[in-house]
Amino acid sequence: MKLKISIAKRFMALGVLVMFIGVFVTAAAFIWQEFLILRMSQRSYLGSIVRASQYELSTQELTPEMLSGASNLHSEAVVHLQMRLQVVDVPSMIQELGLRVEIAGPQTKTTGLANSAINKMPYVVIHDTALAKLPLEPDPDDVHNVVYRVMAGSSVVIGEPPLSFKASFSDNTEWLISGGPLLDREGKIVGVLLARQPMVQIRHLLTAPRLMVPLLGCMVGMLPAVLGFFLLGRSITSKTKALMQGFQALRMGNLNHRMPAKGFDDLDHLQESFNAALTHFQSEDLKRQQTLSDYIAAKKQAETAVAAKGDFLANMSHEIRTPMNGIIGTTSLLFEMGLDPEQEELVRMIRGSGESLLHLINDILDFSKIESAKMEIEDVPVEMEKLIAEVADVFSYRAAEKGVELNFHVDAALPRLFRGDFQRVKQVLVNLVGNAIKFTEKGEILILARQVSRKSKEGDIAHLHFSVRDTGIGIAPDKLSGLFQAFVQADTSTTRKYGGTGLGLAISKKLCRLMGGEISVVSEEGRGSDFFFELPLRISPDVEGREEELAWIDTIKDRRIVYHSPYSTTQQIIQQTLHQWGAAGIAQPKVNLPLGELARDLEDATIFIFDASDHLPEASRQITQVASSKGAAVILLLPYTLWKLRDQYAPSENNRFVKLAKPAKRRDLLRSLAELIRMPRNVPNNQTSGLRPSTSPMLQPMLQPMLQPMMAERPVSHPMTNPQAVAVEPQSTAIEDKGQFTQNRAGAAGHDAHISQSTNRAIAAAANANGDSFAKSHPARILLVEDQPLNQKIAVMLLQRLGYTGIDVANNGQEAVEMMMTGGYDLIFMDLQMPVMGGIDAAKGIRGNFNLRNQPAIIAMTGHALTGVKEECKEAGMNAFLTKPVSLDDFRRTIPACLEKGAAMRPMTL
Repeated sequence: MKLKISIAKRFMALGVLVMFIGVFVTAAAFIWQEFLILRMSQRSYLGSIVRASQYELSTQELTPEMLSGASNLHSEAVVHLQMRLQVVDVPSMIQELGLRVEIAGPQTKTTGLANSAINKMPYVVIHDTALAKLPLEPDPDDVHNVVYRVMAGSSVVIGEPPLSFKASFSDNTEWLISGGPLLDREGKIVGVLLARQPMVQIRHLLTAPRLMVPLLGCMVGMLPAVLGFFLLGRSITSKTKALMQGFQALRMGNLNHRMPAKGFDDLDHLQESFNAALTHFQSEDLKRQQTLSDYIAAKKQAETAVAAKGDFLANMSHEIRTPMNGIIGTTSLLFEMGLDPEQEELVRMIRGSGESLLHLINDILDFSKIESAKMEIEDVPVEMEKLIAEVADVFSYRAAEKGVELNFHVDAALPRLFRGDFQRVKQVLVNLVGNAIKFTEKGEILILARQVSRKSKEGDIAHLHFSVRDTGIGIAPDKLSGLFQAFVQADTSTTRKYGGTGLGLAISKKLCRLMGGEISVVSEEGRGSDFFFELPLRISPDVEGREEELAWIDTIKDRRIVYHSPYSTTQQIIQQTLHQWGAAGIAQPKVNLPLGELARDLEDATIFIFDASDHLPEASRQITQVASSKGAAVILLLPYTLWKLRDQYAPSENNRFVKLAKPAKRRDLLRSLAELIRMPRNVPNNQTSGLRPSTSPMLQPMLQPMLQPMMAERPVSHPMTNPQAVAVEPQSTAIEDKGQFTQNRAGAAGHDAHISQSTNRAIAAAANANGDSFAKSHPARILLVEDQPLNQKIAVMLLQRLGYTGIDVANNGQEAVEMMMTGGYDLIFMDLQMPVMGGIDAAKGIRGNFNLRNQPAIIAMTGHALTGVKEECKEAGMNAFLTKPVSLDDFRRTIPACLEKGAAMRPMTL
């Protein structure tokens, strides 16, 4: 523990110590001064004794022998001398030291004064000396020295021993000797009077009587000082204690505490400043409390508003999706009923309007989720080919309707799988491609995916670079800065041609940032735009075997494949793709040649890839027949707008023929090439049949790593593009076996309510009494819980299309719970927002009913698409989740998994 001493105690102790030192030094100086004065007084006293002795002896009748020390003084002379010397004034301190007088003189028998001995009579005691102060007999040399100096003519001689502190405090006392001449009647010096006394020392002064005055002075001087320091320290202690209490009160939040600042010293000023600070803090605290109170009130209002907005969005989502379910579901069914072309066009218009409205709703809901920070980003393996292919599928029909060429290309250096959020990346691409198609009346649209490297503090980091390029109307430079803001569009006039809410790009920007990336645009008015975004590349391990694909590549390797397309971008994609597979791709720029010339061009072709976008069926059939006559298999590329006429494009008497929808998927094209090469080659007019090795020349040099389509002619700086991008491998998506494609226009539109090819087969099987239906493969007793009659009708019709009969319907959750008590159901399709009892409470009631023999699988089917709804359904015990509008494909995908053993007890996957 750290020792703490208050400043007051330290101040008092230091002050007393300094005062003591000062008093001690003063007393020592005083004693020293008195010591020096006594030394001087002693010398004066001995001089006076010498003169008084001379006078007394001169008045007496003394013989020269007595004056020279040769004989002793008679008693009367001694008495008179004592009486005379005892009356000489002397300080008591010097008198206490004692006094001795004696007569000495040189011996006359010897010759030479310097070497003569001296005669000395016994000393006469004038004042007695205490034994404690009595020194040893004086050194003879000192006596001789005084005698010789007097005999030499000095009137008074006083010895001068050295001044020494050591001698002053030691027990060795020395004699102070003085001497004066004794004269005979003739005035001749015959002897010397010696007076001696112990020398005054400092220790002689250190006695109680002599120290009484200094001690009393010290006590009198130090007592008020100590008392003053004590009072001052006490005052300091009380004020510092008050400061400590003030800070403790401040720490406890007590701003009403004040200090008693009554004095005029610095601590009082400090206390006044502290009180002023507390007053300021109290004023600021009142303001802060008022601000906090306003903030809490505003927060409650905001929370109430957010809750109200959430409820409003939930209700609007449900209420709007409910009629949308009827519109899109009904049009899905109408497409399958063999309508006339005019009727089908009207239904298609209704379907397109419904999908536009649904897309608008989804944008608003997504924007609300992002703004409320409830948008969650997944981190799962994403297949690049599937991602790009699905985006292309969504817009392939719309692009074909407008006569816009839609292509996509994936860098071969990209990994097949990366980690990210499949739906959110797809959503950004769908927004960008949708805008490109909206603002492009003619020309091309290209979707690119490649890998780039960006510098950071940690070094170079790999990024995924997605780009959507178009040849549309472009954007003016002054409109680019606000393009990614919510509800902002490039064309803000009241007569604007293009619709939309202005949320798509704002949502895309927020999604990119949530995924750790950025989005930007390069555009030139009248010459198209390039929207691109980059995400950090995190590679996911690819453990799936690709033996089948490698076998296909080995089959087409070194084969001579001739291709034709009226679009340069499509030609570049086909050329680069064939080069990656090791095939010899030969471009056929023109096919409207005389048939003989065209036949020579196709002489050694193994396969002829023919894009018939700008050819009528009759002209296309002539071209494909020329290829067939040379033994070449034919792959026909058709846009979706011509897909209904695909059989009219088929060459006669050639079974080595495949039709692919544009844009052709990488895996579809690869598999079609391999299967056609493996088929027996039939050459009319007795030509050699079978497969022949390619006699084509060396492979053409590889194209530039990144395609340069329709935008190549306009130099545009790309702030986020790496000029050294590597080549990319195109995307793959499964196609139907043997080139058969049965998807209708609804499917081509790419909406989630489209009729898939597998669903078409199920409908056809259900219509055939002798065929196996989906319901026979997955039998189940179904309960539909839905309060809207239109939705009831649509859902029942869709389920009947799958072959299910005897579907029971409950109008609310309460009816569903009661019906579960009487009938055993395998599947329950449960709406969420219903009168009487909602779907969540109904699911909890069914799961909590322990009297049921078998628990059914419960599938949520709702238009409530906000964040948190799936979690509530999972907590209620539901097993799957469908968002309205639902489709046959949704039912076909969900029902089998929910009929598996134990599926009812398995919670849904979020």
